[in-house]
Amino acid sequence: MLATYFAEHRGGHLLNTFSVALGSFVLYPWFLASLWRAIRRVEAGDGLCAPVALIGGVALLVPLTIQLSGWGAAAVQAGDQRDPTVAAALFDLGNTGFLLFPLPAAALVVATSLANRSGPLLPGWLARAGLPVAAVMLLGTFFGLGQFMFALFALWLAIVAILLVRQERRPEE
Repeated sequence: MLATYFAEHRGGHLLNTFSVALGSFVLYPWFLASLWRAIRRVEAGDGLCAPVALIGGVALLVPLTIQLSGWGAAAVQAGDQRDPTVAAALFDLGNTGFLLFPLPAAALVVATSLANRSGPLLPGWLARAGLPVAAVMLLGTFFGLGQFMFALFALWLAIVAILLVRQERRPEE
C-alpha cells in the first residue's frame, strides 16, 4: 500500500526532497550565520543565546535529513518493485524526522527570542511570540500536529529572515 502511494506521488516527494535539501543546505546556512551574527551583536559577544541558537539551528538539520532520506528513498524506487516492508520502514523513518524536528527548532526559536532581552533584535511582538511558538511545536509532537508545527516554524523562519535582511540593508547609526 505504501509502495503504491510513493509510486503515485513519486514526483511530488522527489520535488519536496530536492526543495527542502536546497533550502536546508544552500539557503539556511546563510540565514543561520546571519542570525548568529545578529544575536552576538545584541549580546555584545558575551551571551548564551547566540551559541544556543547556532547549536539548535545546526541540530535542526539532523531531523530534516532523516525526513528527506526516508521519504526521498521511498520515492526513488517506488511501485511494485519496492518491498512493502521496506516502503513502510522508509515511511516511518521519514515520519521520525517530523517527530524530532521540534526539539532543535524550539531551541533556535527560544534562544532568538530571549536574545531580544539584550537589545533590539526582533520586534517586541515577534520576540514575545517565540515562547508560545516553541511551546506549540514541542507539545504538538504529542498531538499529531507535525505539518502544522513545520508550517509554524517555516513562517517564523521566513519572518526572521526578512527582518535580518532589512536590518543588514539599514546603514549603521
